[in-house]
Amino acid sequence: MTNCIKHIIFAFILLITINIHPQSESIKEDISISIRGKALSFFIFEDIYFRTGTIGTEIIYKNRHSLGIDISYWRWRFQKDDPDPLELYDQFKKRTFLYIDYKLKLLDYDYNKYYLNVYSKVGKYSMWYKKYENDSSTINTDFINSTTKGNFYELGIGIGIKHYISNDKRFGVDISINGASRNDNNNEIIYDTGIYQINNNVKKQYYVSYLKLNFFYIIKKSSQ
Repeated sequence: MTNCIKHIIFAFILLITINIHPQSESIKEDISISIRGKALSFFIFEDIYFRTGTIGTEIIYKNRHSLGIDISYWRWRFQKDDPDPLELYDQFKKRTFLYIDYKLKLLDYDYNKYYLNVYSKVGKYSMWYKKYENDSSTINTDFINSTTKGNFYELGIGIGIKHYISNDKRFGVDISINGASRNDNNNEIIYDTGIYQINNNVKKQYYVSYLKLNFFYIIKKSSQ
């Protein structure tokens, strides 16, 4: 966690330095600034629903190096049916986090820009259940009183593409494929058949991979 916080502090200092202390007009001309984000809600498979939102900004230097920062949110909802089938319960998983990334442009081709990125996340995680009123089911659902709350941080790397949709190359979509090491530190309240248990500071480290998507709009273009 300490290393991730150092990355965040460094990124804030760099963003402030670039915005407040431009050394010359040439440096100003080398910098472009974009806003980025998304708001999506959809189902992936039957009974699996996903919701996410992001808002942030990105500063690009000489059309090659960029530093970005986002506030992000996502939530999974898994619906479980009994054998009839009738709706039995929902499981929810939610993460809110600060996201910082550095991108290095590898190649420009027409309306596409390919890049390598490294990033960090730090935020909060929670898991809980919601039961449907289904008196006809004989399945024991004591466990739906279980909850998990805690913190996490993540360090990762990926490759991506920015595709410009508008002819002036201001508006576009940014898609990347990423892999990361994620570290959780959670407090768990576990209910089972006749069992109640509290586990504090449960630490886990594991690896994740995923697709990241953002839309962006360049509000200041560089001279590059």
